Amino acid sequence: MYDELAERIEEPLDLVAERIVLLGGYAYGSVRMATQNSIIAPFPGTDAEGDEDPMNDPSFLTTLADPQYADHIRESNTQSDEIGDPGTTDLYDQITHIAERGTWFIEGHLQRYHGGLREQGQDPS
Repeated sequence: MYDELAERIEEPLDLVAERIVLLGGYAYGSVRMATQNSIIAPFPGTDAEGDEDPMNDPSFLTTLADPQYADHIRESNTQSDEIGDPGTTDLYDQITHIAERGTWFIEGHLQRYHGGLREQGQDPS
């Protein structure tokens, strides 16, 4: 699931970096630089507390399902439309679709494995 989500967001990330440079900005090219400027909460296990196995922590998926990312993209989309930048608005439209679909996909997994389906969320035998 994580690989599929990463693949879906990879192309728009490249397009965003190209757009930033085209508009005269600086595209943060390393993970460290990007995380320092991110509005998204840190994943479990990546802070000073040092969660030993964040992949098994349900809060990891909860962090990914947080609608804050999609909400931020929608707000930025509105701003780019208001200032008359159709190229950036179109890019935000594409990214919003990917973010919303990814959030929906993750929320489905959370419901399935945390009590949202039959058998208390366990896989049927």
